Amino acid sequence: MKSIENTPSPITAPIQISLAEAGVRHKSLLAGPPETHFLRSGQVTLAPGDSVSLHSTQGGEELIIPLSGSGQLTGPEMDPLQIESGYVLYNPPQIWHRVSNNGNEPLIYVYVYAVPPDVTDRIS
Repeated sequence: MKSIENTPSPITAPIQISLAEAGVRHKSLLAGPPETHFLRSGQVTLAPGDSVSLHSTQGGEELIIPLSGSGQLTGPEMDPLQIESGYVLYNPPQIWHRVSNNGNEPLIYVYVYAVPPDVTDRIS
């Protein structure tokens, strides 16, 4: 497998992407177009008590994949969801949310965000 560090954009074959080293708060894994067709992803590490700011998926969908630690997914129009290994969390489009570490160890997770193609892309 090729590594992303040696792959020019756009990616046209399967590749292997390394996760972040210890102590890195955010590492982009896939940057979206033109590198990929629709996906963006990254790895986030939150210290106990830390959180990401309230944000929206806008028209895209998001999957949160916990690797270690625990936390909560909260937002103004949703019931809080526990973030923990063994589960993934799905955010549909247009949902405002934040991820918070409410545990005693770092919360490490990968997010995968799919940007919907423009309607004109589907017509051509």
